[in-house]
Amino acid sequence: MLSSTQLMDIIGIQTEIAKLGMDLGAVMSLVVERTLSLVGADGAAIEMAEGDDMVYRAAAGGAAGQIGLRLKVDTSLSGLCVRTGETLRCDDSETDPRVDREACRKVGLRSMIVMPLKHNGT
Repeated sequence: MLSSTQLMDIIGIQTEIAKLGMDLGAVMSLVVERTLSLVGADGAAIEMAEGDDMVYRAAAGGAAGQIGLRLKVDTSLSGLCVRTGETLRCDDSETDPRVDREACRKVGLRSMIVMPLKHNGT
């Protein structure tokens, strides 16, 4: 259950997103920045599917230096998330066969939750 503080933070984020309008880059940056404190994460990223790759398009915290990083859709957890349309969780990237272990090591990532962001049904 979310606390009243978390609910107010979510409302604040929604308000800020509405003010940004159609500026996708600004919206993505806002979302990754605000996600850190909202869920207590060390890093956050938004990846977009581009052909056979998942590409970091916005990042904050520990992931901030990874914008532009490309991962293969077929060998990454985020790619599996996009292919299945399901939210997925990895507790340890060193033991989870669904992740690109080398990419996780490069980014310094050990656990993650990935979820598909959909627009107009895609």
